[in-house]
Amino acid sequence: MAARLGGGEFAVLLPDTEPEEARTTASRLFDALSEKMRLGSWPVTVSAGLVAYSEPPVSIDTALKEAGAAMYGQKTNGKNGIAYRRCL
Repeated sequence: MAARLGGGEFAVLLPDTEPEEARTTASRLFDALSEKMRLGSWPVTVSAGLVAYSEPPVSIDTALKEAGAAMYGQKTNGKNGIAYRRCL
């Protein structure tokens, strides 16, 4: 499930997905978006935060907060990449 949160922020939810499978999916999405930006000669980068839970989070707000923190960490560390966090 994908949704626009606002501005240039989007969320992709992958319920019932193993962490490694989620990483692979995120990498494929990142690569596809980056390639579209390159082909269009658009000076846009993609920064993402991926959070994997072994149990469902307390709330969607908790998951979005964790993913947002990971994404902003990626932006601080050079942009254009995916930051991964695993929450137990």
